[in-house]
Amino acid sequence: MRFMDDSTVEVNVKLPPKLVEFIEKKIDEGLFSSVEEFIQHGARLLAEFYGLSGESVLSKIIQHINITPARKGPSGELSPNEQFLLDAIGKSKFVFEQEIYALILKEAMIRQTKPMSREEFKEALESLIKKGILERVQYGNETIIRKKMEE
Repeated sequence: MRFMDDSTVEVNVKLPPKLVEFIEKKIDEGLFSSVEEFIQHGARLLAEFYGLSGESVLSKIIQHINITPARKGPSGELSPNEQFLLDAIGKSKFVFEQEIYALILKEAMIRQTKPMSREEFKEALESLIKKGILERVQYGNETIIRKKMEE
């Protein structure tokens, strides 16, 4: 990176050949005048997307659309909190009960949304257990939450 003047900085970027071919195709189509213009446009777009102007476009999109497809459990559709809890657990088969809330906080930070309260978490967890999607298993003195195996 090299400062050119008060308003510009030169940045060298390494790109994979496929990406350069794509950029050159967009230049040939007349969408951009140069590789530099394409990269500048992409950098500005990503910066706005992640909040350069103070508010993240990505955050706005997530707030206005449900990016998690509705799932159905054995007892019907899942609530948004139940879906969020399952998303936070991810592909884990076993999770210590006390870890789940930390995973929910992490997932909320990633999505830039307000996390559910501990009470909402407990309600969603109990509901998923009642619906037969999750179950409690004792492991010594610890309680583990396990995704029920599909039959």
